[in-house]
Amino acid sequence: MLVAELPSKPIREQITEKALELVSNRVRFRPYGRFPYEPKRIRGLDCIGVLIWVGQQVGVLGELMPYKPYAFPPAAESFDQILPYVEPCVTPEEGTIVVIGAYEAAPMHCGLMHKASDGSWAVIGIAPTYTRPYVTIYPLSDCDRMSKAFYDYKGVT
Repeated sequence: MLVAELPSKPIREQITEKALELVSNRVRFRPYGRFPYEPKRIRGLDCIGVLIWVGQQVGVLGELMPYKPYAFPPAAESFDQILPYVEPCVTPEEGTIVVIGAYEAAPMHCGLMHKASDGSWAVIGIAPTYTRPYVTIYPLSDCDRMSKAFYDYKGVT
């Protein structure tokens, strides 16, 4: 008996599903974190780690070069390792990357855009506060006084 292949989900839906997996599994914040499910000593993600892990899981990012440690708050150079794999986005959509900063030249956090149940935009990622030390969903409006830049993984339409 032949089994028909089911069409795969749209890439933006896959991005959101993988990001929400991190939320439901309560993956912790860890500075320089790139391994959400590894042994306890190195388990966890930072905001860039969320973007990298999700991108790798859905097949839009491969292995990246080792990252340079960064200071707190992170400088613009901290985001350089993902820049070759993203492109600027004019109109954010589900799964769009948002880079949040105190001002344009100083990005401090990043995450993935998600449409909340009330229709407002939310961010899936590490919240810009230590009172929420997990990958979480927080309102984009929490960052109203900060600059925002939007990107999509290359090839995501």
